[in-house]
Amino acid sequence: MEFKITTLGYENYMEIKISGCMYVEDILVFKEKIFDIIKQGHKEIFIDMSALEYLDVACLGSLVLIHKYAIKNSARIILRGVSGLAKELLEITRLTKVLFIENEFQILFDRR
Repeated sequence: MEFKITTLGYENYMEIKISGCMYVEDILVFKEKIFDIIKQGHKEIFIDMSALEYLDVACLGSLVLIHKYAIKNSARIILRGVSGLAKELLEITRLTKVLFIENEFQILFDRR
């Protein structure tokens, strides 16, 4: 399935939905999209990965790079809907300790 990025703007945050399969050749477009959103002044950006079917290992480095760029620019990237292979890769590499990942408890708490 083709990699697709959809951007949704809300009052207090931006949400980027990624779907399909994310390969190394998709990294540049993905990274530039996020960088542009941060440059526009958005401070909280959710990356919804719930429809992501496949994540190339090489893409993990781009997530770290985006995370560092966000922090440098007083913004925050939160991964949402992480499951399957993407979740396994983040856990194996221990990036779950570095990146902000929304979990089910946070979702329930935020809905109160």
